[in-house]
Amino acid sequence: MLDINDFPENLVEYDCVRIRDTRTVWLNAASMESLAAVLDAGAPDTNFARYFSYVSKSNRCFGEAELDQHDRRMYLAERYGGRGVGDNGGGGRVGNIGPFQAKGVGPNPLARGSSTWHSYGSLNLIDAAYEAIYSTVLDGILPLGCAKIHGIIHTSQGGALQSLNAATKDAELLPTSGAILVRERTLRPAHFMHADLFAPPKPAGLMREPQRIRAVHRRLKTRFESHDHFIQFLGKFILSSAKQFGFARAARIAHGGVTPSNVCLDGRWIDLTEARFLSGGKNFRGLTTFYDEPQVITEVVTQLMYVFGKSNVSRFNVEPLLNYFQKTFDSCFAYYSLEILGVPDANLSAIAESEDGKAFAKAYSSIVLQGKRPVADLPAGLDRDDPVIAFMRLAYLSLADIEASLPKLGALLRCPPADALPVATAFRNLFRRAIAPQDEDVAPEAFRSQAIASAVKALRWACLSSYFYRDRIASHLYHVTANKDLSDLGAFIQECVDQSTWIFAKACSGDVTILETKEVRIGFDQARSVYTATAGGERTFQRYEDCLAFIHACHPDLRLSDAFDPFPYLEGLAAVLANLERMPCRSA
Repeated sequence: MLDINDFPENLVEYDCVRIRDTRTVWLNAASMESLAAVLDAGAPDTNFARYFSYVSKSNRCFGEAELDQHDRRMYLAERYGGRGVGDNGGGGRVGNIGPFQAKGVGPNPLARGSSTWHSYGSLNLIDAAYEAIYSTVLDGILPLGCAKIHGIIHTSQGGALQSLNAATKDAELLPTSGAILVRERTLRPAHFMHADLFAPPKPAGLMREPQRIRAVHRRLKTRFESHDHFIQFLGKFILSSAKQFGFARAARIAHGGVTPSNVCLDGRWIDLTEARFLSGGKNFRGLTTFYDEPQVITEVVTQLMYVFGKSNVSRFNVEPLLNYFQKTFDSCFAYYSLEILGVPDANLSAIAESEDGKAFAKAYSSIVLQGKRPVADLPAGLDRDDPVIAFMRLAYLSLADIEASLPKLGALLRCPPADALPVATAFRNLFRRAIAPQDEDVAPEAFRSQAIASAVKALRWACLSSYFYRDRIASHLYHVTANKDLSDLGAFIQECVDQSTWIFAKACSGDVTILETKEVRIGFDQARSVYTATAGGERTFQRYEDCLAFIHACHPDLRLSDAFDPFPYLEGLAAVLANLERMPCRSA
């Protein structure tokens, strides 16, 4: 596997000094093995802060008394280019130390931005916490995951700058709490691209951009036995990216800042300071619009192939690779649409490629991409008119009564009810095929029980993704950091990670979670075909309506962390589950 250290032309040493009196805010429990060499098992938080609390000696946010000039360390800055890098020569506020990358430890020699915001080198605590939450949550959801965040360190109360209303002018930047975010080292497409506007500082003696690019691409060529192997290398990146962005579209997840430097060459995402879950039918306007984010991959492939060919005096035809990406992306979207809809995964690949699978994915895509106009403002909470959630409900209602679902399904698809019939029929066919791959008979009770379990999984994902909406998460981060309680901040990051494990659980069979809080767990036990409420002891219910009434009576103030109200979601399940419970005793 290729590594950034294989390309020394992309690495620039710079001198860092230790920051005094720092403190670990959050450590990723999943990173303990990776961090074992630098942590003391008896005091991991203290050792983490001690090991990674270094910053460029030219950072303007720290006074002389805050820095230990006698404790110095050399970090490696990464050179890269591509769209989004501006007039910097790469990552102006990041440095590598061993297998780790620290963010917020600049400015390094690559920070040449004309504005303070893009060149001063620090990272504010709110952005670090937000990136840690989204990177860790999405690492467990996306097919390829994200670059792993190991932890966050608080540097000082004035260790960074805060932008007011997304402004970047110096007059609108205020001192705020600073942070160092530690993550794994990665290789990105941008490492092989020009930083067109970067002019290396003369005393630094850095290789100029044309020479750097030629050198790294010639070095890259030595890793392949032939040009065909280079094409296969790009093909792996395309396949990984098609999976990643196909799933993201189906699940309505926006990267928010897709550039060649914000994705990894193995398909993972990185730098998720603008990532967010979206309500349905909204074309969020990030650095690239949500609908156009996958097309950045075609830009990356085109540029990599062109520069590799030019540097190695070769010619390539990029069109077959671009066609491969689009075809693979469409197939991945169809597959993940069914997964997001809760269809059991037995034989799911074949089902997605069937005519029914393609027809249903096309209908689902029309709902996800319903709003063409790019928008910046998105709902801060669950949107009761979310068309994707409405589509999911109608899909499952059609299993119980296909005729009754057609008027609303037609209205949602903007077609006559009769034209919605093939979509409802396709869902019924593919759902049954997922349960019975060999077209064997399915007991009516088993069909009904699976339909309920799958509906719960699909609607839980769709509705409770609102727990992670940007406005809600960011506002709480502002509140916690304003109170200067670092323990609360670390606890909130961990709560978000913990909530994601059951909200985005992929199982749609067995004991399926409906809701899980510190007070009570609500679930559907597929084997027994009963709803359960567990709070000390277990209560069982044949009907969801009775289970919901019990929750209202015994837990009227039920909340997830940060006062998130789950009752709109719980009540939204009622009509769907009631209809599935009343399904005729037949499977088709």
